[in-house]
Amino acid sequence: MNISYIKKFIKTKISKKKESEIIYIRAFFHLIRYFLFYKYRKNRCFIDPSCEFFYKYKYLKNYFSFPLSLFSRYLKKKKIFISINNCCNYSVGHIYSEIDLLKRICLLEDKYSFSTIWFTTSRKEILGETKEFFKNKNFKILIGGIKRILLTFVAMHDPSISINGSIGHSNYLLGKKKLKQNDISK
Repeated sequence: MNISYIKKFIKTKISKKKESEIIYIRAFFHLIRYFLFYKYRKNRCFIDPSCEFFYKYKYLKNYFSFPLSLFSRYLKKKKIFISINNCCNYSVGHIYSEIDLLKRICLLEDKYSFSTIWFTTSRKEILGETKEFFKNKNFKILIGGIKRILLTFVAMHDPSISINGSIGHSNYLLGKKKLKQNDISK
């Protein structure tokens, strides 16, 4: 065995361990802040999944495939598309740009012209009162951590009901963190 191979193997194991610990530490601090500070509780949902949550627990969609497929059939029948890769929980610039991009896609592509788009987020303070400005009969903004988790898993289970207006690097459907420019235009 080569020494460099062993070093590389140990480094990858340590980095994976650190990544998994970061998710738990974030969740722990979120719960503490949620229960201790009213302002924090007022602006956030109890369940606030990070972007890494969907990469780490993407296998959960396999356990719930039957209910997810039933829900996806319902959404197809009603012509409802779920906006995915919304990793806008930490920046105001992303959320407005992504909503704008989704609305442009709806206008430009025939597939989405007479359908409804559901945009999910778990942060209330980012949108604030502008939520009412963006909403219309073809574009709904759903706030809630459980809604975001459920709808993202439905879209991951059945990609035909998803619409990607992301300007970030997330890609939950393919399971990659780096999103290529070709994937965005599809």
